[in-house]
Amino acid sequence: RHPPAPFRRRRTAAHRRRLTVSASRSAPPRANALDCPRPTCTQSPAVFMEKSLTVTIDASTWPKGRPRFPRAFHRGARQCDINIPAMLLALGYLTTPPQSSGASLSEYWAWVRYFCAISDEPDLRLTNEFSELDPHQKTILSDDFGMAVPIYWLVDALRLGPITDGRYFIDRLAPHVGATAERPARRGPRKSPDFIAQDHQGRWHVIECKGTQSGIAYRNGQLGNPRNPTRGAVSQKRTITFPAGSTGQRLACGLFVAFEDGEEPSDLRIIDPPEEEEPFLIDKTHEPLAIETVHRAVGGRSLLLSGFRSASSALVQPWLRGVTSQELREHDAEAHREFVSEKIAQVEEELGSHDTKTAFARADDRYAGRATSIELPRTVYVKETPVRHVFVRHGVNLNFLDDLARHPLVEQPLHETEVAWQDLVGKTEFDFDQLEAALKLGSLFVSEVSLQA
Repeated sequence: RHPPAPFRRRRTAAHRRRLTVSASRSAPPRANALDCPRPTCTQSPAVFMEKSLTVTIDASTWPKGRPRFPRAFHRGARQCDINIPAMLLALGYLTTPPQSSGASLSEYWAWVRYFCAISDEPDLRLTNEFSELDPHQKTILSDDFGMAVPIYWLVDALRLGPITDGRYFIDRLAPHVGATAERPARRGPRKSPDFIAQDHQGRWHVIECKGTQSGIAYRNGQLGNPRNPTRGAVSQKRTITFPAGSTGQRLACGLFVAFEDGEEPSDLRIIDPPEEEEPFLIDKTHEPLAIETVHRAVGGRSLLLSGFRSASSALVQPWLRGVTSQELREHDAEAHREFVSEKIAQVEEELGSHDTKTAFARADDRYAGRATSIELPRTVYVKETPVRHVFVRHGVNLNFLDDLARHPLVEQPLHETEVAWQDLVGKTEFDFDQLEAALKLGSLFVSEVSLQA
């Protein structure tokens, strides 16, 4: 398949507009579309793949002190729009682990599996065919949508920058902050939060996500009762406490995704669970390490998605530091040196051949990565346009790859390297225009999708 034509640059503020809010079956459109945060886009009036979704925010769960209820949040239920291609890009990104030693189809799974699952109803619903899935497969779909949809909405509402997995974040920081170094539990009170994110003002946000297809009442049970925190997300989210001046929101998000013939509409509910009695504490002296951890995770995931697996591993888990790698601890000194030399050679060879990767430009930046065309299981019609293929492309900034090639191991703290990480990672953004969408992480990484005949 042929790659998509380059995206148009964002228009100036005078030409930007917010998308109008779609009316749903169960609620009237709100009077002011600006009340509900939406990703800014440059698309024409012919909106495609825009699905309305009820977003319910329970302001009563916020404490009287801090964190304060966000100004960008509405109180109660309102209708917002979800761009499906952009949301699926987020799903592919979020379900790709920050470190991996094997092959992963996470970045393409969203398109192969889920693109045809979206019904043609005006609000977000699944086709009836997907109601017949095996319960295990339905759980996976619910978990995936339960992550991607809230993050998609929060990216614009909180103006989020880098986002990383809570499990990786706690695992990396525990040995340095005096906390227990045991691996966080997958379930229960010691479970790590799903995501840690930092916004454009440097504030940290802790996010737990839930998803279900079993109804709004069941979803509410998943989130639990903030006034009686004995079960659900309220009891499962291990709070991470940041320095006072950097503390953002503590959020638990629960998504109920409906089927096309269901009586209840899809609904995203957001609450602020109470803080744990024994939170994971990060003081001011450890905040630079927290920032480095997020940057390593975001950089590693971006490299992995773009086809640079060895470089990703070196960035996420630098072997010379020897604080997290079980594989490293099992080697003696000589074997350790041979092990590191071998890994460095692999990274150098991989980065030295980046000119063989797919190269493309976006705005003023150039990227190298990989691209693929996916044939959908069936033809999907978007505004009477038949879509049979999805073209997906991931790329990492070429200047970043050149800097990484000069220091392939990155064993020293990131702020001591030549790379301006804070500027490079930047803000997380979604763009969409007609049959195309993009996820952009500052100037570090871009993921694009184009729907094709």
